[in-house]
Amino acid sequence: MFRRVLITALLLLQLAVPALALTPDQAGSVRVQGASLAYRVYGSGEPLLLITGYGATMDAWPEALLADLSRSRKVIVFDNRGMAYSTASARPFSIELFAEDAAGLLRGLGLKRAAVLGWSMGSTVAQELALAHPDMVDKLVLYATDIENTDVLHALNRMSAPGEAPLAHLFPEAWRTAHPDYLEKMPAVGRPPSAEAVERQKQAIVRWGGTRSRLGRIHAPVLLVVGAGDSVTMPSKSREAAGLLGGPAWLAVFGNAGHGLMFQAPDDLARVVLDFLEVRQTVH
Repeated sequence: MFRRVLITALLLLQLAVPALALTPDQAGSVRVQGASLAYRVYGSGEPLLLITGYGATMDAWPEALLADLSRSRKVIVFDNRGMAYSTASARPFSIELFAEDAAGLLRGLGLKRAAVLGWSMGSTVAQELALAHPDMVDKLVLYATDIENTDVLHALNRMSAPGEAPLAHLFPEAWRTAHPDYLEKMPAVGRPPSAEAVERQKQAIVRWGGTRSRLGRIHAPVLLVVGAGDSVTMPSKSREAAGLLGGPAWLAVFGNAGHGLMFQAPDDLARVVLDFLEVRQTVH
């Protein structure tokens, strides 16, 4: 199948001002595989499931991004098992288990199919969801993705080294210098995850075998989004993934952005995502 790849370079100069407090239209929990998954829903329309990354909770999604996406979509965010407001069982964490959790959440909300956006670790969960349940995934947005665990584990070890500021690794150094107050504008976390839950997530990443040999089985349209200065999940991995997918793929590379590009330019990210989701034609 012919695969079309588009590269969008956006110069990000300003840190978005946090939006006013956004109130969910629905909130609750769904019981899935021995865990209780806490979720929130914003807006109405076609469903869009957001899957967050390593060590993060649903509070991490910038309100400006949620506000933009929920103007035309039913946006669903949730805490992965064991994180913040969600519970977990003794079952070992795995990326595949997280994917089954996502599928169970959709079913619990009465949804047979949804567009799915995954960030970082969440993008690997989204890949596994599309592979295990292709009928449930309408379109896929892989933001800061990878197809194996080697580079990500190196990055996590680097970020957790003594004297390191983990959040600093989300942004290019030049951008941090230009925005010295960036930490003050990060989303507030209502309930931080436990150290035990974060470590269990890390072990899930360690055990993950990757998707390099299986990406050709994903035939849903896919948008890959990455910051040109991402030092956690390299842009080269998104480019490689775009060439391995079995269906049409688009690649959006944001200039002067890092792993945390959604905090740098939530409006730009939302616009690119919505443009992709609104295209109904299959590219041949």
